[in-house]
Amino acid sequence: MGKPSSTASLYGNCSVYDPDGNLMFRCDDRLRSWYLSMDLAEAADQGRNIRLTFTPRGPGHAQDPYFLQDFKNRCVVCGVEKDLSHHHVVPKCYRRHFPRDSYRYGRWMYDVLLLCVDCHDRYEDSAKQLKEAIAIEAGAPPEGSFNLDQTEVRVIKLAAALRRHGDLMPEVRRLELEAELRVLLGKESLGEDDLLQAWQLRLKGRTTPAALLVVRKLEDLDGFARRWRVHFTERMKPRHLPQGWTPDRPIYSES
Repeated sequence: MGKPSSTASLYGNCSVYDPDGNLMFRCDDRLRSWYLSMDLAEAADQGRNIRLTFTPRGPGHAQDPYFLQDFKNRCVVCGVEKDLSHHHVVPKCYRRHFPRDSYRYGRWMYDVLLLCVDCHDRYEDSAKQLKEAIAIEAGAPPEGSFNLDQTEVRVIKLAAALRRHGDLMPEVRRLELEAELRVLLGKESLGEDDLLQAWQLRLKGRTTPAALLVVRKLEDLDGFARRWRVHFTERMKPRHLPQGWTPDRPIYSES
């Protein structure tokens, strides 16, 4: 399934200036409206552009031609201009775990391109295969879980059954389950605390995102991003990339 599409212009291309009139970045209509509603900006040039009314903490994307260009609202692969959605070239499941200072000034938007629904769907299987390969390389479980052994799984199931339904079970069945659980736990008798501790074993198997396990082992964020960009461009052969977009640009280690 592709991501939800939009008929609106995803790139608003509103110019945002600092108080001195220096172009800092582009933004969409939603962010433009937010700045104006919060009195953080005022309309500029008698148009859709805005000027900040406060001194920003940084230069934004000033002097960076890539981020200051007018972006086309079209699929970067086939060029269609409808049913578009944001495609995260470096999947969000990984990027959300990147160190915060690795993508200051919103430079991570470099890895967000526009795709139509059909192209999104065509790429999804390839992206899934790469995620699985990366997880294997990092030694992360396919679904990102820490495995429980069969004995632990059985202990959890027995404890859950007794805690939830023990009072409603036929006595013979309840005694059978208690006997099996005592053997597995090495206990001569069972109390409520024993059932609770056995039940809490499930926390050991709680899912840890495979993406987080992968990111923890990354030594080169830009190399990782380049791998995804190259994968995307080789599989999809995009013909309408924004001017200046290249798989090789460092974003996450850039000062």
